[in-house]
Amino acid sequence: MVQAGCWLVPTLSITQSDPEGNPPGAAEAHRRSVQLAIDAGVPIAMGSDNPVRPHAEVLREIEHLAAAGLGRAGAFRAATLDAARLLRLDQDRGEIAPGKRADIVALHGTDLDVDGLEKRICAVWHNGQQVNRGQGPAPGNQHARLRTGIEAAI
Repeated sequence: MVQAGCWLVPTLSITQSDPEGNPPGAAEAHRRSVQLAIDAGVPIAMGSDNPVRPHAEVLREIEHLAAAGLGRAGAFRAATLDAARLLRLDQDRGEIAPGKRADIVALHGTDLDVDGLEKRICAVWHNGQQVNRGQGPAPGNQHARLRTGIEAAI
């Protein structure tokens, strides 16, 4: 895969979110295959072609990627910049930077904790416009600081 310039989009949620619904050992084999790809230097991006999962499963995919060997920062990168690179869209998306689209899922908290992401959403932006507020108010003045930082980046 590395020599051919191929990427891996493992869609771990198929086996990790419902291990009992798969053949015995499938969940572990799936995780192990991702670790082998990481060790070989295969670029990993997050994505899915699985139409039957709820949208929150996309966020759980970040958790699964972290647990499979990418780590927390690597899992967030696979979901953002690396996914944009795979699709050759990184010229205008995939990271918060001047001149790039502001498609953002803002989370409560300050670390790279990947657990329970769907419960930590404080706001969603698409093309620089806020389209949704998450569950409950942001603690302290975090929301105002976040909005100021995003506006500075776009």
